[in-house]
This record gives sequence, C-alpha cells and structure tokens, in this order.
Amino acid sequence: MCLSTERKYIRGLRPPASSRNYHRSSILQNARPGRTKESANGYYQGGVFSVDGSDFPKKGTESVGVGRQYCGRLGKVENCQAGVFAAYSSAKGHALLERKLFLPEQWFDKEHRERWKKCRIPKGTAFKTKSELALEMIQGLRREGLFEAQWVTGDDYLGRDSAFRNGLPEKMLYLLDVPSNTRVWKKRPRIDIPVSISKMGRHFGKARLKKGEPKARSVSALAQDPALQWKTVDVAEGAKGMIRARIARIRIVTSRAGLPREDLWLFVRKSLTDGQVRYALSNASEDIPLQELIRVSMLRWPIEQCFQEGKSELGMDHYEHRSWDAWHRHMTFVFVAQLFLLRIRHRLKKARL
Repeated sequence: MCLSTERKYIRGLRPPASSRNYHRSSILQNARPGRTKESANGYYQGGVFSVDGSDFPKKGTESVGVGRQYCGRLGKVENCQAGVFAAYSSAKGHALLERKLFLPEQWFDKEHRERWKKCRIPKGTAFKTKSELALEMIQGLRREGLFEAQWVTGDDYLGRDSAFRNGLPEKMLYLLDVPSNTRVWKKRPRIDIPVSISKMGRHFGKARLKKGEPKARSVSALAQDPALQWKTVDVAEGAKGMIRARIARIRIVTSRAGLPREDLWLFVRKSLTDGQVRYALSNASEDIPLQELIRVSMLRWPIEQCFQEGKSELGMDHYEHRSWDAWHRHMTFVFVAQLFLLRIRHRLKKARL
C-alpha cells in the first residue's frame, strides 16, 4: 500500500500518528488518484467534487474538537467530533481527497486554551463554519488542477449558504441540496425603492416588493405544481433491483431578506422507493440538458459510500488519538488505503476483460 504513493514519501508514513514530523499535505497530494496513470487515461474525467460531513461519537472530553453538537451518525445532539470531507466521483470510481476538522465555537473561549496546547492545535487557527471549511477545500483542489471537475455537489447546509455558492471558483457549477422550506419565486417579482425629497436632496428608502407582487413560496409548494413536467429515470442498482426516481426542474429566482436575487435551476428528485423528495439549486445555464443535471445528481452520493467503506472496512472511526495532527494523519491513512482498494478493483476488472 505504501508503494501506491511516491517512494520518497514512504518514510513519512512511518512516524507515530501523533508526530508532527511528516508532510501531511505532500503525502495526500501524491496519493490522490489525479497522480495515477489511470487519470492520464481519462479514468477520472467527467467527475464532480462532493462535499459532506462525517461525525465521530466520543465519550470523553479531551479529544481535539470534541463537544456536544449535532451528530449525523446518531441523528441527535451528542458528544462527538465533526469532520468536513471532499471527494471526487465519476462514473468509474470515487475517492476521498481532503478533510478538515471542525472546531466548535466553544473551543475558542478561555476555558479551552489549555486543551489547545494538549491537542497541539496550530497557533492562529480561527473559527470557521463548516461551509467555510468546505469552500477552502474546493478552492484548494481547484488550484491544484489535478481533476477536471466542473461541478460541486453537497448537502443543504451548503445550498442554503449564499456565501459558499458565491465564493466558488469562477466558472464552477454547483448542484447543492436545499431544505424543503427554501423560499423562491417562479418569476422575478418587481421591486420598489421609495424616494423622498427634502432640503438635503433625495433619500432612497429600503427596497421592497411592489404592491400586488406575490411573496416567495417554498420549493416544496412549487414541486406540487400540476404543470411540472416529470421524467422517470433509473438512479442506481440496488440489492432488490433498479432504484428509480421521478425528476423535474424549473427556473426560479432565489429570495434573500424577502427580495429577489439569483436566477437558478430548482432540481427536484422524488424517490419511487420511499417517496422521499429532495430539492437542489444549480447555477447551470438555462440551456443545460436535463440529462446533465441527472448525471451530476447521481454523482452526489458516492461520497456516502466512501464514508461507509471507510468506517466499515478501513477503520475510519477506529482511533484514540487526541491531537490535531493525529486526527488529520489518521484520515490521510484512510484515504491512502481507500485509493489502494480502488486501484485493486480497477486492475481486477481489467484482468476479467
């Protein structure tokens, strides 16, 4: 497995997990699939970046970043560590690429300063939201230029964050989940800016909707429109056969502070298995084919498979390290192991052919 990275980094994989004497970023970059021969052959072209969180329940209070916060794995507020991860997914494979540990706000108060030293948190580390951590990862991956990803997909905490959407690299497209109560317009409403005149000149008031213009509606309400055109597609192959869903899209105008903002696509996916409905926003052009949105939406979920494989097969959640460096190093090992398995699968598939 060590040989799957460049030889000069093999020694760096050997120090204890708590050691700082290793080139974490260098190991990670050189282990990524973008460095492999498969990439040169187009194996990873046409893929997307996916961002999602993965949480790790903890009983103690000494591990870096641990605290009472929402734990997705348990579905409730619990004592845990929270990580933000980025993956690359294409029709021929998927792998985790980057990770950042989320530090809750309480870790920046005076009571936690002593724990900063014990956990070896780098000086100058500032509080960042999960969306900000996700944006840093995407910007970094784009700068590296190892992947031809034009799309970003992610959970609804990213979709409802306009700062994340607007901060993505230029010309990057997104398909991001949003909550069902996200409010939008089907057509851009007219706005009015009151003007008053005094001795001091003109004064412009706060923008507001013109009288008679409709208020924004929830995306779930728009999805009930009988005029909406639906298409039934095969999403994936499950244990009991093909998983199918109904797909629809509609041009909408987003709402912020009750006023119209961006012209985007609303993408709706309704599972025919359990009836669950998901909503996503996309900044793709008006003339983008529906099939392309469907393709990208299917590549949204392989990151979940990465988490499942990591935790069930690769010990992603089996660690007792407490320091900042140790946590990131452990995740690096998981990524390298996952890439090793990915290469083995590809070679076995070629051998069968």
